[in-house]
Amino acid sequence: MKVSRIVFFILCFIIAMQIPSHILYSHSDSLNYNLFIYFKGNPEITKNKYVVFDMFADPEIIENCSPCRVVKKSVCLEGDLLEVKKGKTYYCNGSYIGRAKNKSSKGIDVKNFVYNGKIPKNNIFVSGDSNDSYDSKYNGFIKKSSIYATAYPLF
Repeated sequence: MKVSRIVFFILCFIIAMQIPSHILYSHSDSLNYNLFIYFKGNPEITKNKYVVFDMFADPEIIENCSPCRVVKKSVCLEGDLLEVKKGKTYYCNGSYIGRAKNKSSKGIDVKNFVYNGKIPKNNIFVSGDSNDSYDSKYNGFIKKSSIYATAYPLF
C-alpha cells in the first residue's frame, strides 16, 4: 500500500511538471483569449482551430518578433477559395474573414497580402479576432509544416 501511494505521488508530480511547458500566454489582444494549453505534434488542421507557429514580423510593427511564437485561428484551408475584394476585405468560400488596415495600431503603414484563388496545397490562412491582429492579411499563407502545435483556449 505504501509503495503504490509513493508511485502515485511520483506520477502526479511528473504530470504536473509537464503542464507549464504546454501553457502559452499570448501578450497580444489579437484573440479573444490570452491563455492556451497546446499540444505538439503533427496536428490535423481544421477550420477555426487555434494553431501555434513562429512568425517573423517587421520590428517596427511588432517588437522582438524575429521570430516570435504566436497563436492564431485557422480560417481558410488548402483548397478553399480565398478572395480579397477591394484589396482589403477577405472572404473564404464566400464567408467574411476580416478587413485589412492601411496602418498598424502604432500608425505604421502596413502592406496587405492580396491573393484571389484556391489556397495552395500545404498552406493555410490564419486570422485573429481583433481588427489589429497581425496575421495572414499581412503575412500571407502559413505553411502547415511550420505549425508547431494546436492550442486550446483556457481564458
